[in-house]
Amino acid sequence: LQSTRTTTFGGVPYLYTVLEKLRFEQMVLPSLRVLTQAGGKLNLKLRKKFFAICQEKEIQLILMYGQTEATGRISYIPWDKREIYRGTVGIAIPGGRLTLEDKNGKEVTSVHQAGELIYRGSNVSMGYAENRGDLIKGDCNRGILRTGDVAKLAFNGSFSIIGRKSRIIKIHGARVNLDELEELLLSQKIECACIGVDDVLQVFFKKPSVEKRVAKILFDRARIRPASCQFRQVEEIPRGQSGKILYSKLH
Repeated sequence: LQSTRTTTFGGVPYLYTVLEKLRFEQMVLPSLRVLTQAGGKLNLKLRKKFFAICQEKEIQLILMYGQTEATGRISYIPWDKREIYRGTVGIAIPGGRLTLEDKNGKEVTSVHQAGELIYRGSNVSMGYAENRGDLIKGDCNRGILRTGDVAKLAFNGSFSIIGRKSRIIKIHGARVNLDELEELLLSQKIECACIGVDDVLQVFFKKPSVEKRVAKILFDRARIRPASCQFRQVEEIPRGQSGKILYSKLH
């Protein structure tokens, strides 16, 4: 960054965890003007810390939300409106529109009611091709992307993502969001990965001797009994090049 006089730099949440360990606040990068973050939700502690650092260094930190099927970007939080849209995906990119739908396909308009986040825009891909014959199908998506993200409508008109449809299991009949559990444990300084099927939650963590603490947190905060959990200590949480957890490699 110093040698190339880079002005803009972006990364996923895990990269910002690395930057924190490298003491980003002590780095001298006079050319850097904009930091961007996408690829998942940045936890509250890191968000606050980097906003403070960037304000002192006169760098704009722009949080973004997107998916590959929408050419990478769906919405963003403007730097000067970061407090207004705190904890949400911000505003849709120009020409885009975000809505929520319930399981019956009806639009959700009630504040704090969960639904699937739907994006509409000209940047939505036409679809997927599994073979060359699929290439003649044309525009299958018709500008509509069902993100697979579960979100709630916030008071400011934006949306707060609470997890993935495919990352929800049931523990004794109660719906459990695995992304929210990871966020909960991370807030207690426990780096982990959660997977599972109905009535069986598996928690993988790096730190030794934290099983009892994890079990207590899950019961006190989420009412998940230890009998429904399987705890595994691993040397490393598997991650891809982008820093995202590779859940398929956990077993």
